[in-house]
Amino acid sequence: MADDPPMTFQALMSLLPLPPPKNEPGKERFMSVNPSFCASSGHRAAYGGHVYAQAVWAAAQTVGPGMVVHVSYPRDEFRVPV
Repeated sequence: MADDPPMTFQALMSLLPLPPPKNEPGKERFMSVNPSFCASSGHRAAYGGHVYAQAVWAAAQTVGPGMVVHVSYPRDEFRVPV
């Protein structure tokens, strides 16, 4: 694995569309084609920036032409008290 060439950005961001859940027709879902990026080999962890970027990319796939993501921030229910 250490000798594998680095993945391209396009490969890292690749997503596979999934069918909607049976109880939520029309809901769009996606799954990563490749494992999450991990800065140090051998660890089973995900780099948060990679996961976040894929989430924003998936959201961008659900809107029409000309629409772009212009801001992204956590919703209140996802905030963790410090």
